[in-house]
Amino acid sequence: MRRFEFKDLKSDKFWEIERTGRTVTTRWGRIGTNGQSKSKDFSDEAAAEASVQKQIDEKTSKGYEEATVSAGSVMPPAPIAARPAKSLPSQQAEAVVEAIADDTAPPVETPAVTTDGSLPEMLLNPPWTQKKVTKKIETFKLDPLPLEPVVDMASLAELCGPGFKPGAADQPALNPADIEGILYRIGLEPDKYRCISKELNLKALQAVKKGDAESFLSVFDEIFAAVEARKKADDRYWFTCYTNCQYLSRLPEAFCVPVFNKFVPKFDYVYHQEHMAAKFGLAILPGLMELFKRVPSEHIDAVSCFGTIELAPVMARAFFKLKSLREQGRQWLLGYPRHAASALIAPALGPKGEAADCAAAALRLLNRKGHHDLIMETAALYQNPQIMEALEHLISGSELDLYPSRIPSLPSWWQAEQWRAPLIANGPDKGRALPLNALNNIGVMLSFPNAEGWYAGLEVVKSLCTKLSLANFAWDIFMAWQNAGTPSKDKWAFLSLGFFGDDETARRLTPCIREWPGMSAHARAVTGLEVLAAIGTDVALMQLNGIAQKVKFKGLQDKAREMIQRIADDMGLSTEQLEDRLAPDFGLDEQGAMILDYGPRQFTIGFDEALKPYVREQGGKRLNNLPRPAKTDDPDLSAAASELFKNLKKDVRTVAAQQIMRLEMAMCRRRHWNREHFETFLVRHPLIRHLTQRLVWAFYPMEPDAKGHVSNFGGQAENFFRVSEDGSFTDAEDNPFELPDNSNLRLGIPHIMEMTPEALEGFGQLFADYELIQPFVQLGREVYSLNEDEKDSKKLSRWRDIELSTGRVFGLRHRGWRMGTPQDGGWVGWMHKSVDEENHVRLHMAEGFSVGYTEMTEPQKIEFLEIGRMNQWEDIKEPLPLSAVDPMVISELIREMEMLTKKADF
Repeated sequence: MRRFEFKDLKSDKFWEIERTGRTVTTRWGRIGTNGQSKSKDFSDEAAAEASVQKQIDEKTSKGYEEATVSAGSVMPPAPIAARPAKSLPSQQAEAVVEAIADDTAPPVETPAVTTDGSLPEMLLNPPWTQKKVTKKIETFKLDPLPLEPVVDMASLAELCGPGFKPGAADQPALNPADIEGILYRIGLEPDKYRCISKELNLKALQAVKKGDAESFLSVFDEIFAAVEARKKADDRYWFTCYTNCQYLSRLPEAFCVPVFNKFVPKFDYVYHQEHMAAKFGLAILPGLMELFKRVPSEHIDAVSCFGTIELAPVMARAFFKLKSLREQGRQWLLGYPRHAASALIAPALGPKGEAADCAAAALRLLNRKGHHDLIMETAALYQNPQIMEALEHLISGSELDLYPSRIPSLPSWWQAEQWRAPLIANGPDKGRALPLNALNNIGVMLSFPNAEGWYAGLEVVKSLCTKLSLANFAWDIFMAWQNAGTPSKDKWAFLSLGFFGDDETARRLTPCIREWPGMSAHARAVTGLEVLAAIGTDVALMQLNGIAQKVKFKGLQDKAREMIQRIADDMGLSTEQLEDRLAPDFGLDEQGAMILDYGPRQFTIGFDEALKPYVREQGGKRLNNLPRPAKTDDPDLSAAASELFKNLKKDVRTVAAQQIMRLEMAMCRRRHWNREHFETFLVRHPLIRHLTQRLVWAFYPMEPDAKGHVSNFGGQAENFFRVSEDGSFTDAEDNPFELPDNSNLRLGIPHIMEMTPEALEGFGQLFADYELIQPFVQLGREVYSLNEDEKDSKKLSRWRDIELSTGRVFGLRHRGWRMGTPQDGGWVGWMHKSVDEENHVRLHMAEGFSVGYTEMTEPQKIEFLEIGRMNQWEDIKEPLPLSAVDPMVISELIREMEMLTKKADF
């Protein structure tokens, strides 16, 4: 193999070529990387040799010089730099992945490999490769312990939604018309394609009227008998049956409960089974269990409200093996710990296998969550001390011994010798790389099931190696997995980014997540959201929140919002309160500035009204950009400063639009802060302070409710003020202003409709004097109102029949609007957004559009807006009279619609 290199002020590249028989292989890229490779076959060896010489002549003519390569060197493939095997649908996606591939370069100087003797034993000879020194856990042949089932009727009623009647006796008496309608909706319509005749329908109707449950049940026997006969006679016969349990539950218990338990599990489609469960509780558990076993994902919500030992093994498997149902499985196990323990001790101490692994994982979860005594009390019912001892060892043993009974093999794409190895962080081997056998053992650990969390040995790796090198190693694993076609069984390679990743991982991954749904990779994008949440740094959560706020794929945006809500719930915060904490400080000082040090020269970073960073020299002169390092500057310091500024611009660009829109929406929704949060997250925050100082603020005295809770919404604005550069408060005359010491006080951004003429005039002049430009229009904001006809209406339709492109309507999403839930065929006919704590506004369109084909959709015609409480189907059943809506809400809606229809900039 011959190697050639080209170096100048801008380039540092290599090119290699090798001929093997008729095959010529070339490899090229930046020095220090694996580069990219390509092979080509020729008709004979002479033609191949001629091609080699021709390519060498071309390279040397361009300035490449031959470098020395040791004999016997083998040109390795370069999986981490190669383009993914799947084709990309757009130039933008192509650019994203190529940019990522370019960023996978290992260090220019390959670090020395550490000696095996200095590494933890766990990395060199992990527990699963050794003979057990500790006593082996004894296995037993046990039966599950009996325990009476229970049901959470309140949770079932909540699943049914508002207006649900808790008991069958609460339903009004059925008249014949009701019964006929119900029979139609539970699948007993006289449809010849379903092999149900009018006679059977009539028979069922008469049976209900007479109270003859036996005759009613015989109807279903006849249906399935007729179907089976038709199928035997004609193998092409197609039969589908369904039932809507919301209607079935309205029939008397003697009719609907036997039908549900015996026949409904045979139906192809079953809807609203939660209504049956909420009406009849444990009586319909047999049928519900059959439905759950058949399609777990569709029935897990309803079945999770039951505590029964039959459910425990299924829920343990969901928790340990089924990622899509993991959280529901976890919640059930923690919600019914006694039922779980009664059912799972037997399989956990039984023969090795999947059932034992799932049961053991579930019991260890209960143990970690404080149920140790309950587990041991349950085990005591077996009246065998050996069972107690084995169980104690199983749930409380060394975490390094918690590996699966079957150790997975590393996949064929695993080529750790070609990747950037993690580096030792401290000690005599600091900076040295882990050896190949340790890397392979890390790969095995990563491939273990991680329902209970990552294998404990990986924490040892994390404490041993530098964060940056681990993030690089994980990224190389991820790229190799992606180049191998993203095999689903090896998704742990992707999830490892969440365990080892850092801020740069989040930056690299986010553009991919945004593009993947357009590449038919929605599921991968959702996993990417989980990775960002797992990284959990300020930058990672900022990227996650950015996707929740704005992305062109609604399904992905909804998933991101669900994840943000889940994180908020786990922290005991509202979504708005979490967003306050998602603004990173980027290492700025207390004054919101940053010093970039070139050695002889220093530069100060500041921010304008749009949070765009700018540079000032030491003398105070403002520059357009950070200057290039000079010969007199320290090369290391200036290089680090330039890289820091580059990342800062990139990150702030992501967060700026989010934070400005967040504050504007807070003004429009009358969302406020208590004093502590106001000063922590707005006044003193190193980045957000630049926005806070360019707005007018007011305090809102609030009264606590009956439970002592003080709302963060609404109220009457009083005493307007601004925040100066030093964090102090001043009034419209620029005089010092002190906030009252009142725990019920809330602080917010007053809308122009809340401000007095004196405050508007005073702050307008003050901001002009200080040359302060506001991040969004506050003092000069347009104000709109209803006309007389509109005040008496429930629909705001002054823009009826105005035509707009679908893309223009989509622009409302940048103002907090959301696309309606797709209906049949992916059709969407409305947009909606929240206007306060209780109400939504819904914008109806005459044409609508089909998700995924918006560019082919006809122009949209606006119909009307309506405001009120929106149900789970996004309907507003009882719209508010427009005159009853907050005038500020009305003004903002009209303003947005005027901007939309007049094609003004949002």
